[in-house]
Amino acid sequence: TGMLAMPGKYTVTMASKIDGKIKSLVEPMPFNVTRLYQSELDEASHAQVSAFWRELEMVQGQNSVLNNQFKLTNQRVKDLAQALLRSQADVGALEQQLEDIKEKLSLLNHRYSGSKVRGEVGVLDDHVTVGQRLFVATIGTGFSSYGPTPTHKESLAIAQSDLSEISSKLNDVINNDIAALEDALRKVNAPWVKGQAL
Repeated sequence: TGMLAMPGKYTVTMASKIDGKIKSLVEPMPFNVTRLYQSELDEASHAQVSAFWRELEMVQGQNSVLNNQFKLTNQRVKDLAQALLRSQADVGALEQQLEDIKEKLSLLNHRYSGSKVRGEVGVLDDHVTVGQRLFVATIGTGFSSYGPTPTHKESLAIAQSDLSEISSKLNDVINNDIAALEDALRKVNAPWVKGQAL
């Protein structure tokens, strides 16, 4: 799966892997990839199309990293909440710190992936998510060598900008707010939380 191969000259090889050892089975064989059909419309050059695909793949990779970071951070905050419950800390300040973190993460989660509640009941969100913008850029160009339209380019640019901003704000929450709460929890001898230094 993935993007189409651009027309041009390629080489194929075959190898076997047995007990961790790779053995070449045949000599490399060259072959040509030709266009499936010729578009009636003016289209981008092969180099332009390929460059857009590479940029799209890079942004999709960044999106995967951010998505995973959200999952890890949300779980970390749940673990910290449990540690706070089991600690001997006085009620008040630490709970407020935790709630402030949850609120910041909720706003960032909504900015990144939209309203979870609306999605669960099948109501369209009025917020366009990073994933939706990447879908537009991908579905319109991933299976065609015609090239990106201005809409595809704009959608990818906005997705990239949103990812950069959301990543920066999430890192700020992790490195400042969560780190401060963890430090405060250590001072009241709260239970150890997965991911913390021993």
